[in-house]
Amino acid sequence: MRQDLGAKVRDYAIKALARNGRLSWSQFGEDIILRTYLPESLGTYVDIGAGHPTHLSNTFLFYQLGWQGVLVEPNPALAQLQKHYRPDDRTLDVLIGTEDADLDFFEFDPWPFSTTAHERAARLVEEGVRQVSVSRKRMVRLSTLGLFATPADPTLLTVDVEGLDLDVLKSNDWEEHRPRVVCVEEHGVRPADSSALRSLMRSEGYSLTSQTVVTSIFVHEEYLSRQ
Repeated sequence: MRQDLGAKVRDYAIKALARNGRLSWSQFGEDIILRTYLPESLGTYVDIGAGHPTHLSNTFLFYQLGWQGVLVEPNPALAQLQKHYRPDDRTLDVLIGTEDADLDFFEFDPWPFSTTAHERAARLVEEGVRQVSVSRKRMVRLSTLGLFATPADPTLLTVDVEGLDLDVLKSNDWEEHRPRVVCVEEHGVRPADSSALRSLMRSEGYSLTSQTVVTSIFVHEEYLSRQ
């Protein structure tokens, strides 16, 4: 049974949708596209680089519907917001990648620019983006989170970690955790282009089915073959 706070957030979201005619909480309507492949009333998600509980979120629409999942957000202020406004989700204040180590985490304002990539952080500073802080954060592999999913299950993995998305995907155990849909940020890549990320997804049995301005959506072929 949902906590009172969760019900209040859901009621607020429904009222906001009615008031503003808002259909999507994602940056470019990704959540609406995702619903076409994840139409079930209940399911689970893993949101890597979850950010704000509602703003620019690929999973808040699903949370409204009663889904639950894991939110990974290394920004401590945003992680606290997630815990407060989405109490039925499991929030982790860590980094996900191919190493088991402590790494520098560069926090920027606006928060979506935050990154662990030194070169990217330096470039952002040169471009005038305000750096808030540098802190040490623990990085773990996605495979260590104890996740299990098959394409038959209504399951979503969404990744937005400012340039290190491929490392997150490499850190997954694809034998154990094969979500039906994977949503990944990709900048400057056209639908017909090839990339290391797309090669990895293809090798794991996924097809690129949709693309927005900055996001590629992959669906497992096992699910697609049954439609």
